Amino acid sequence: MGGRSGDTGLNEIQRLAEENDFAAADPARRGEFKTTSTQAAYVEHLLGYVNLGALRPLKLVVNAGNGAAGHVIDAIEQHFKKQSIPVKFKKVHHEADGSFPNGIPNPLLIENRPATGDAVKAHGADMGIAWDGDFDRCFLFDETGAFVEGYYVVG
Repeated sequence: MGGRSGDTGLNEIQRLAEENDFAAADPARRGEFKTTSTQAAYVEHLLGYVNLGALRPLKLVVNAGNGAAGHVIDAIEQHFKKQSIPVKFKKVHHEADGSFPNGIPNPLLIENRPATGDAVKAHGADMGIAWDGDFDRCFLFDETGAFVEGYYVVG
C-alpha cells in the first residue's frame, strides 16, 4: 500500500505545468471555477461539541496568529451574540496577514507564547487559546497566562 506522490499523477501535472503548453487542450474539456463556503457548516459542527446553554460567563483571549483562524472566531462570536451566550473574546493578532508581522504563528515556540499569556493577564481572562497559522492546531493558556502543555490536554 501507499506509494510515492509521483505515482498519483502529480509528476504528469508538474510536467504539463512546466511546459505551459495548454493551447492544444480541448476547450470543451475546460474546467470551471466555483466558490463555495463551508464556514457556516463548520461553525455549526464546532458548536455541536459544546452545550451552549451550560456556558457560564467567560472572557477568552483568542490569538489567531495573523493566520486562518480569525474569520471563524468572528463567526463563532456572532453566533454567541445572536444566542446571548455570555462569552467575550479579546482578540490578539486577529487579522489574516500572510506576511505574519508578529512572527511565525506557532504557539509551540516559546517566544510566541507571551502574546497570548500576557493578554490573558492584562484582560483578566479565564483562559487563552492560540492557533497556528493554518488553523489545524490550538494551544491553551490557563487563567494565569501560563501555557498548558499538550500532554495535559490530550490526557
